[in-house]
Amino acid sequence: MAVNKGMRIAGAILVLATFVLLGQRSQTQKQPMPVDDRPVPTGTRITSVLDREINECSGIILSSRNKNCFWMHNDSGDYPRMFLVHFDGRTVGQFAIRGAKAIDWEDIAIAEIGNESFLVLGDIGGNAQRRRTITLYVVREPIVETASSGAGAPVKQKCELVCALEVSIPLGVTNYESIAFDPVDRILLIVEKASSNSRVYSVVFPDLSSPLAGRTIPVTAKEISSFDIHSATACDVSRDGSRMVIINSDYGYLFQRQANADGTLESWTSTLTHPHPSFRLPNLYQSEAVCFASDARSIYVASERAPTPVVELQLED
Repeated sequence: MAVNKGMRIAGAILVLATFVLLGQRSQTQKQPMPVDDRPVPTGTRITSVLDREINECSGIILSSRNKNCFWMHNDSGDYPRMFLVHFDGRTVGQFAIRGAKAIDWEDIAIAEIGNESFLVLGDIGGNAQRRRTITLYVVREPIVETASSGAGAPVKQKCELVCALEVSIPLGVTNYESIAFDPVDRILLIVEKASSNSRVYSVVFPDLSSPLAGRTIPVTAKEISSFDIHSATACDVSRDGSRMVIINSDYGYLFQRQANADGTLESWTSTLTHPHPSFRLPNLYQSEAVCFASDARSIYVASERAPTPVVELQLED
């Protein structure tokens, strides 16, 4: 009996020690990732998005028509909609995209053409790698009159599609989480999310001078470059087309286009082969979305975890 009692006590001690060890391990895993000692931009949290319907932010872009506002959308699992969010964190508008699907929305871009502004929503994710094509949805950017005043409840409306680009990828669809619009060449850029040798594709932006009435337009992407940035989660091109930022979970990468002898900007094929500065991102849960400020001297980075933090980082000139 004494032996059995001793064995039970020893077993209890062993179980208790195991729970303590697991608890310590769990606490260790919850600690933020360590930051290395390389120079990092100064990050300023400008807001936390409190809207619980934005529960897995995957795309962010600065609004062109609504002052001090971002357009945001969720990752897979949501229906096709986008949110207009003020810098103070409140949602001022929610827009469902009529005629669109939401297989795996991953990024959003903005295209200013003449006096009009268009949003491009990238249904481009392919974690299962079973898609034959990816889709870029184009809508006119809505204007919310109460965006700056803060009056009333968030606007809830529907947006009509201008068109949908059904994009085929040479050698087949893999996985993508990043799109951007280049206003110089009027192309959309798509960045592959890969462990190495990530490819970059371009798609010609459609001619919107003729009514497209929500048509689906089949297009084939053109591979224009590749680089060693792994697991890219988002990208953006500045409004003047001179800069491109790409991020993954931990780092940002900045590309600067050089001027040709005639004053035009070099191609992205050339730019993406240049050495490019990298910088550590803030210790967010998952840096999933990025966009430039209007002057391209800073970027905004958003996490996918709700309540969504949005951090501004100053860039070197």
